[in-house]
Amino acid sequence: MRYDTPLRAQHEEFVVAESARLSARVRGSEAGPEGAHSGVASRKMLMNWLPFAEAGATAPLCLIPGDFGSVEAEYAAIHRAAAFVDEPNKGVIVVSGAKRIDFLQRMLSNDLLPISSGNQSARAFLLNRKGRIEADLHLGQSPSARTPSGAQSGSVVVVVDLPRAATVAEQLSRYAVGDDVEVVDVSSSQSVISIHGPAAAATLARAELAMDSESLTATLATEQLGVAGVQCVMPRDRVSAWWSQLLRIAQPEGDQVRRLRPAGWYACNIARVEAGNPAFMIDFSTESLPHETGLLASRVSFTKGCYLGQEVVARMQSRGHPKQVVVALDILGDLLPAAGEQVFAADGIEVGVVTSSTLSPMLGGRPAALATVKYAHCAAGTKLRVNAEGSQVEVVVRAELAAIPRVPK
Repeated sequence: MRYDTPLRAQHEEFVVAESARLSARVRGSEAGPEGAHSGVASRKMLMNWLPFAEAGATAPLCLIPGDFGSVEAEYAAIHRAAAFVDEPNKGVIVVSGAKRIDFLQRMLSNDLLPISSGNQSARAFLLNRKGRIEADLHLGQSPSARTPSGAQSGSVVVVVDLPRAATVAEQLSRYAVGDDVEVVDVSSSQSVISIHGPAAAATLARAELAMDSESLTATLATEQLGVAGVQCVMPRDRVSAWWSQLLRIAQPEGDQVRRLRPAGWYACNIARVEAGNPAFMIDFSTESLPHETGLLASRVSFTKGCYLGQEVVARMQSRGHPKQVVVALDILGDLLPAAGEQVFAADGIEVGVVTSSTLSPMLGGRPAALATVKYAHCAAGTKLRVNAEGSQVEVVVRAELAAIPRVPK
């Protein structure tokens, strides 16, 4: 697999070492003051991998960490300290040239002028002429990013889902003819590590003190998991050293509980669904319009100039509404509807489909779900029914996507 993570061996070694450390802690606590057994049982931790591929593909592009042996501990790190996430499923594009910001302003759905200062990042959609979503992008300025041809420093780094990277680079390049702009897909030479949690910024700062911070191509702020975070783009040949440094920072003293740790897809997906952040190619797709995603406020500007697909977006905003939209569901019961389960109106007519679901630790183990439903049934308070675990449960459309109320800044 061309894009497989270069950190596979390190991940496996971490799980083996952590399993041994926890087993030693258990052995040390097995006997009480009078030799009585504590009743604590040790278990062997295993690294779980998930194949990542484009829809319809016959072979995976890469393997991504599913979990590092303890989904519960990884989830706790996201909310209480910091979790490190290896993201080989992300591609990287570099846009260089004196007119790079002006060019991207004309191409993408959001206002990118704030990132021109170099200290902010932005989210935006790349649309086609029919206003449908080609890709969901995360962008930021980088003074150090260079294309293989040696284009000038001061580039825009674009993080995108790996299966869309080549398509996005090709489409942007096609429209860049005549501009002082170069667009290059550098996914094969760049890696992405994200750090999520209250201690994310402090953890990155500690790592930078011990590393050559200039080897970071870009750092992009994110709240994809409902907590503060940073997405770090770095040369592929430097990712092993950076990961090792993060693990050194995370190493607990003695038999203390590990607060900082690697996290995999399962823990991150739980936090994402709780946070109400729909994901591209999971909750919406290349057939979707921006108004259908639930992400309009964070991806689209209605005050900037024209961009590719803008007429369709503006027309829908001023004259109508989408056929369907991503909503969050309050599930009245303990049954968990799986992704792909049908959603029905009170009269039994099918009106949508569940796109993501999880058992929410922050809700005391209650189910939480995102679904795409027809516009006529998307109003907050609408009662619907969903197939779940061989039965049907009543659900209510929530007023907001986040299961956990956001804390005002």
